[in-house]
Amino acid sequence: MSDTPTPTTDKTCARKARGGKRRGFVTGLFAGGLVVTGVLGATAIASGPGGFAAHGPCGGDMTVEAVEARMSRAADFMLDEVDATDAQRAQVDALIVATAPEVVTHRLEGQALREALLDELAQDQVDEAAVQRLRNQGLALIDDGSAEHLDTLLSLADILDADQRQELIALADDWHR
Repeated sequence: MSDTPTPTTDKTCARKARGGKRRGFVTGLFAGGLVVTGVLGATAIASGPGGFAAHGPCGGDMTVEAVEARMSRAADFMLDEVDATDAQRAQVDALIVATAPEVVTHRLEGQALREALLDELAQDQVDEAAVQRLRNQGLALIDDGSAEHLDTLLSLADILDADQRQELIALADDWHR
């Protein structure tokens, strides 16, 4: 066996030597987005049917209020980790109130598309053009959700300071190891 490290090992060692402190802004923002996704529940947008708002009481749909409550609990945990101020907490709460209806709406739209696709596939003769239209509608829904997620992420980045964002990025790194 060769003692020469693989390129992957070199990158890993270099990242560990830097301690993750010299990441570019975009890389840090993306990693922070992983945490924000959990904090704000935008996973429902990305995962479509069965996402964040999938399990309300007795397996039913969650209400906007239930999604807000769940998002608030997650946000409180994360904001405690970065010693957020009361003003920052109020801004994040307002962001949650604005985001929760979008999460529920995207889930419902995704469910409707799924049902329409299943109905189409259950037909004796599958209309390929109809299936393709549903696929395109699903892709448009995902794109719209992705854009909304990015807007939410950028709003959160404006609320937190650079040190707090770095703390969240480090926390996300720890969780994903």
